[in-house]
Amino acid sequence: MIAVTLSQAFGLLIMLALLASGIWAYVQLLKRSEEPGTIVIKTLITLGMVAGFIFFIAPLVAAGGPSAIGGLLITLVLSLIAAILWRHHIIELILRPFTTLFTGGSQPPDPAPFFSIARAKRQQQLFDEAIEEIHHQLERFPDDYSGLMLLAEIQAVNLHDLSGAAETVERVCAAHADRPRQVAGALSTLADWRLQIAHDRDAALALFERIRDTFPNHPVAMDATQRIAHLPAQEMLDQQGQLRTITLKETPKAVIRDRSEVKVELKAETPDEAIARLVGQLEVHPQDRSAREELAGLYASHLHDASLAVEQLELLLKQPGHEKASIVRWLNLMADYHIRIGSDLKSAEAVLARIEQRYPGSPAATQAGKRKMLLGRELKGNEKSRDVHLGSYERDVGLR
Repeated sequence: MIAVTLSQAFGLLIMLALLASGIWAYVQLLKRSEEPGTIVIKTLITLGMVAGFIFFIAPLVAAGGPSAIGGLLITLVLSLIAAILWRHHIIELILRPFTTLFTGGSQPPDPAPFFSIARAKRQQQLFDEAIEEIHHQLERFPDDYSGLMLLAEIQAVNLHDLSGAAETVERVCAAHADRPRQVAGALSTLADWRLQIAHDRDAALALFERIRDTFPNHPVAMDATQRIAHLPAQEMLDQQGQLRTITLKETPKAVIRDRSEVKVELKAETPDEAIARLVGQLEVHPQDRSAREELAGLYASHLHDASLAVEQLELLLKQPGHEKASIVRWLNLMADYHIRIGSDLKSAEAVLARIEQRYPGSPAATQAGKRKMLLGRELKGNEKSRDVHLGSYERDVGLR
């Protein structure tokens, strides 16, 4: 008796679980449907047919005889009606696993702001309407980076409202304080507007210094340092905002018989002058990446001094905040200088080993390992090239 009761209870639980699953699936169907009212009507019709089958048709079939045949025919008609009512939903249920592979499922895409109308208004010179459209989108997405920067760009570039653009950029910085690249991008853009529109070097310098001080040891700080090192002088900015007057003087016409008579002398910077200029630049801006790398190249190509060239690259590597690609490139340059200038195979191998130790398992480390295996060939090729060059020189001066 107890065993029968337990089995009945278990069966009842299964029926309740199936009923709950069916109700949940039905609710989900209503949520996904574009016409939930139609589904409710279909459901009521189907329930009516099921009730008619249970109370009227099933007893006829159970009684047997001619009435059973009529009951079966009525059952077939009701089944056909049900299939017609639910055919679209049945087909969708069968095909959904396959269509999901191409459409990504029935989940709607994440909501996103829409600024195409604002950009079109801007193209039509309707700046106030463009700003109004941007504000309409920002009501739903108040921290959207692209929308805020578009608003700041219209304020600065089209309306020449740098104070308004600065307020918008501050809004970007507050909303994205945990994203250094976005904050640095917004402040750098504002600095460019300060230079190009207001010709204000001090304001731009303050913005780049803010990036450097806010995110120390981050690549954006190093990028800001490079911008500081190459800021134009205030005198140059002032000249950009002034109209230059050119006075034309009447000069006698010269008759030129041959183009060879025209000589234009352009004084090119000598390597020694370039070295002096770069050393002076680095005294003022010791973190100027491009200047130090150029100086290393001149030490190698002009002075043929690998130690001085490598020293400059080592100073670059000691600076914080450099990208991986730059570090790998400088270490490979050091290996070049050791092979090409110093013919020092061991030092070149040690430099490439630093890449492997610094970025184990990376593509850069793999390339460094492959290059280590070929350094001997590089050294022989360099020595052969040097022998050919020296032999040609001796022959030209008459030593051979």
